[in-house]
Amino acid sequence: MPEHLATQLIATSLNFVTTRRAFEIAIDEARRAGWPDDEVCRITGLSRQTVEAVAGRRHDGR
Repeated sequence: MPEHLATQLIATSLNFVTTRRAFEIAIDEARRAGWPDDEVCRITGLSRQTVEAVAGRRHDGR
């Protein structure tokens, strides 16, 4: 594998993990503030499946 591809994979994988965690935290904060997942989906333009894939399913029925 060419070295530039290995470097690109390392850099982008770190970026993915970091930003995914930041998004997970933002969803959790919105949930704790009482926002329903439908509102998170509306604001982000993402599906409920995507939101749940990042932050897990809600356990309080909202």
